[in-house]
Amino acid sequence: HFFGSVGIFIGAIGMAMLGSLGVAKFAFGQDIGTRPMLLIGAIATLSSLQLICFGVMAEMLSRIYHQSSSQPGYFTRHHHSTLAANDTLGDVASPHGEATDSVAAPCDWILEKRYRFATVLFAYFGLHVVIRVCISGSLDFDESEQAFLSQWFSLGYNSQPPLYTWMQTALFHLFGYGVMPLALLKNVLLALTYLCVFGTVRKATGNAAMALVASLAMMTIPQIAWESHRDLSHTVAVTFAVSLLVYCVVSLRHQPHWKWYVAIGLTCGFGLMSKYNFGIVILAVMAAAVSVPNYRRWLLDRRLILSVVVATVLIAPHTYWAVDHLQLASSKTISTLTREQTDSWGSNVSHGVYALVTSTLACCLLTLAIFLVAFRDSLKNVYLQW
Repeated sequence: HFFGSVGIFIGAIGMAMLGSLGVAKFAFGQDIGTRPMLLIGAIATLSSLQLICFGVMAEMLSRIYHQSSSQPGYFTRHHHSTLAANDTLGDVASPHGEATDSVAAPCDWILEKRYRFATVLFAYFGLHVVIRVCISGSLDFDESEQAFLSQWFSLGYNSQPPLYTWMQTALFHLFGYGVMPLALLKNVLLALTYLCVFGTVRKATGNAAMALVASLAMMTIPQIAWESHRDLSHTVAVTFAVSLLVYCVVSLRHQPHWKWYVAIGLTCGFGLMSKYNFGIVILAVMAAAVSVPNYRRWLLDRRLILSVVVATVLIAPHTYWAVDHLQLASSKTISTLTREQTDSWGSNVSHGVYALVTSTLACCLLTLAIFLVAFRDSLKNVYLQW
């Protein structure tokens, strides 16, 4: 109720601002691009949507918590005027949240049909595209780079793989050069990332409510909820590739068909052509999956050769270019890794560990805090069992 009420209030203000500016723009022909109200209205509208999503996530976490514990999600209060009626009708409230049907109704509506969550997601990210187009026609750093590189086709451009630029070039040819194709590609990939996380958790647990929580919880990660919209490109693509790879591996466990081996190969090729460090993700996912007996059987199957062949075919042309232009392809990565390097091995290790810890906390601290509170009883039981 709290997040939803605040979100609706802020959203109403934001929509009123944007509506008044829309009238000024299209009815009276006034210039609104430099007005502060445009930025304030856009931020208020997007913030309201995120607050409403937090409310849905909080409701799902509350429901999961009370269903997994013996504690009811309400307090039953008897009133002297209803004591007689309760003898036949039961208590005023019923277990596990039935007294809060008005809150749970939107959550149940989203989960009732498979397509509804996808519809809500694409509507949300579609609004991001509209607001980005309306705010400004100027480009940030990554957007400017894509607008420049997409003017010609090449097997490689710089120290980043070329796949994102190829996709951006296709959209530029389809819609013309401008802010809209740049925002469209980014937000489609983000929406697909949320869908992959939802599908992965739903397949792994069989719990749609938990899948909804896992997907919406990505809005608590600043690099995804904010930085990806502000000015990222290749990172957005590789984030989608990571979520898709995990989805394919989980799907392979539930349906060991050759098509999932091909899908894994396509995903690995997509990820490596989006960002080179996706290779680390492949090794991590494989190591994690092999450590689980139910997954080990299918990942060590000879049909995994299909995955290797498909991925190799996809990355081969760019690999040839990268070998031929090794200095250009590796210069930025080497510069980043050696920028603060010293002659002391201990100093380098300590600096690396510090950077790893701080970046991890900056990315995941809010998410970890929320889930530690939400699943505190489960963690307590695990601790007691140890």
